[in-house]
Amino acid sequence: MTTTTNRLQENVQAWLNGLSPCPDSPDSPFTATRTVADKKLVKRRLTDAENLKTSSKRLCRLTPPTSLTMSVSPTKRSHDTPDSSSIASNQDDDQTPRSKKIRMVPGWGNAPLTASSRRSGSVSPKKLARTWAVRDAIARQFTIREDIPASLQRLWKDIGRYDRGIGIIGLAEKASIEDAQTSHPEYEQDVFEDFFYEQEIVSRDGLRSTLGPTPSVSAVLDIMERGISCRNEQMDEAGWNSIVHSRILELAFSGLWSKTDNLVAFAPCTSAKIIPEYADPISRKVDFCACIRPDALSAIAIQSIRDQDALASQSINHTDFPPLQARPIALSIETKIHGEGMNNAEAQLVTWHAAQWRSLDRLVGRTEPKTQLPEFLPGIIIQGREWVFVASTKRSDEVTLWTSQHIGSTAKATGVYQIVCVLQYLKRWIEKTYWPWFKQAILRLPEET
Repeated sequence: MTTTTNRLQENVQAWLNGLSPCPDSPDSPFTATRTVADKKLVKRRLTDAENLKTSSKRLCRLTPPTSLTMSVSPTKRSHDTPDSSSIASNQDDDQTPRSKKIRMVPGWGNAPLTASSRRSGSVSPKKLARTWAVRDAIARQFTIREDIPASLQRLWKDIGRYDRGIGIIGLAEKASIEDAQTSHPEYEQDVFEDFFYEQEIVSRDGLRSTLGPTPSVSAVLDIMERGISCRNEQMDEAGWNSIVHSRILELAFSGLWSKTDNLVAFAPCTSAKIIPEYADPISRKVDFCACIRPDALSAIAIQSIRDQDALASQSINHTDFPPLQARPIALSIETKIHGEGMNNAEAQLVTWHAAQWRSLDRLVGRTEPKTQLPEFLPGIIIQGREWVFVASTKRSDEVTLWTSQHIGSTAKATGVYQIVCVLQYLKRWIEKTYWPWFKQAILRLPEET
């Protein structure tokens, strides 16, 4: 032990002797004129790691040789900063996405931020009036045994019927499909049962034709050809989004860019970030959203809310993505290419939904009496050609993403009919259920008679 200590002291002394004087430290004992007594004093003070660290700071923070520092103390192991890493990480697809990050959300009524103050971050978190935290956000397999809202159970059951093909095609298209079965291989190889065509009420929304038009044979063949091309050409996610997914969404929704008066529209939003006050990590994004194009009176009410508050001034939603700042989000869609992990997609969507729940909770709580939140928020995950339905619920501070009900596949003609039918069904739900709730609970507008 004595030999080791002496060697350490010799190494320290050799290092000190090799240092140049620090020009800005006239009081430093390590100068060209230091005395022998000074050197002995320094030697005594540097016999342990703590004194070595103190002297190093005085010596203009010069770094000693690697061999010396390693002999003084073991290398410290770095620790990750606490965050919602379990939900944000995609390194282990076998782990259930979960978040325990607590963030502070500002109280309602703070003056709207100016552009400069928003950039500078001048609003201190210490001044925020109240907190709201998603203490737990997790993805779980849907089962009827769980305590799930009855409205979500009904919707899940209806989508399950469409997944089995029941009532997915309007009678107006039956003749053209029968012709296609004799002229197009894609239709010849597929099986079209009689129950695929509307014959009876298959959901509480009524006949298939009331949901919207059934896509034509040519539109279905076009979708299938696009999917084959993307698969064979190994397109990336952006390619699938623009070539296949956008096209099939247009068969059910209007594009936000279209000049129509349709209430529900879809928009690509791959660059839409979550506002930091609503979730960690803010890097979690989705690929598409179905949003509401409010009527004139509702648009005035939305702007009035945004004028009252700093956070809402950025957006009526949980993202400040410009096309969505004044259009409430009703359906979120996350996409992955063929073969990518489903857990990562679930992690992204549950983080996105958790932020949306926080935003809605804040909006409904701005006045008394506080109205109830919706019973669930719907979502879709697309993995290559496969489409699945998911939905999240919120209980206390826990957000659960229920997964997953298969919708259909663009690899088959019947799958395209299934997907379009379900998208139109969800559009009807937005029009008849979600938007009326939003208008009454958040905009405080009277119910329409």
